[in-house]
Amino acid sequence: MEHSLDLDDFKTKAKALNLAVDFSGKWATYRLLDDVQVRNTRGRNLVKSDPERYNLDRIEAHLKKNTGMFSVADVVNQYEEKIETIKNDFDYQVTIEPWQIDHVTTKGLYINVDFGLSQHGVIFIGAYKTDLLEDGNYNLYLKTNDYFYFIDMAGAANNRFMMGPTLMRQLSLYNGTVPIAKEKVISTIDELTEAINFLASHGVTEGGEQLVRLEQQLLEAVQEAKKRLKALEQKIRDLNVLAKERIVSSNERTKDEELEQIKNQIASVKVSQRLLKGRYNETISQIDEYQEILQARKNKGK
Repeated sequence: MEHSLDLDDFKTKAKALNLAVDFSGKWATYRLLDDVQVRNTRGRNLVKSDPERYNLDRIEAHLKKNTGMFSVADVVNQYEEKIETIKNDFDYQVTIEPWQIDHVTTKGLYINVDFGLSQHGVIFIGAYKTDLLEDGNYNLYLKTNDYFYFIDMAGAANNRFMMGPTLMRQLSLYNGTVPIAKEKVISTIDELTEAINFLASHGVTEGGEQLVRLEQQLLEAVQEAKKRLKALEQKIRDLNVLAKERIVSSNERTKDEELEQIKNQIASVKVSQRLLKGRYNETISQIDEYQEILQARKNKGK
């Protein structure tokens, strides 16, 4: 919708993206043609808080405010790149050691896992979700909504699916590491930055309402990142306080183990903090540079 100039243009690009659109009824309906979706989805169900957003009148009003020229090929390419980005994105980074790996293939890793108390087997993780480290360990990049097929060594009758968070907890428990969380706002900033760059590459650098909307969303995401940085800093302080309390109150038998767990948690949070701070600072610099360019253009036009 951000890359169409009129309704015919919108329909053409929707068709190219395998999206069936029907405006013949009271409510617009949509259906993904390259998915298993059987029934049409009414536009009013796409955004519960704003049921009119994807209905005909609102779409036409929206399109009139768009600027820039985008070919069908441009839109399809951007969509495919976005799908690939989403595929490669992750929520948690988990480190596993060689002894946790059953075997490695060119397509990915087969990892030893348990299901419950008595089931032992392997799970396959695609190579695009893994990264071999210099010390022989692997980093795995998992999403909370990932699921993996558990192959039971005792027989196929016990095969089943295991969700990403369950796998993450088990792998971390086995080797004593703490998963590193990727702050969700990083993905939001990346997505908005790519969308703004796409508009800019097609001549929409200022004035277009679709650009104004994205810029506002980016500023909101930056503010959210700032809040998350403060929250992570507070979490580190809280963990340090907890460590001091454990030193005083824990018995000698459990103290070392508890302190090691807290130490690992602090290290994990610090990595998350460093990743977010780097992206935050980079985005602030890009925004400042962009605003300087706009100001220079305004001064030149006077």
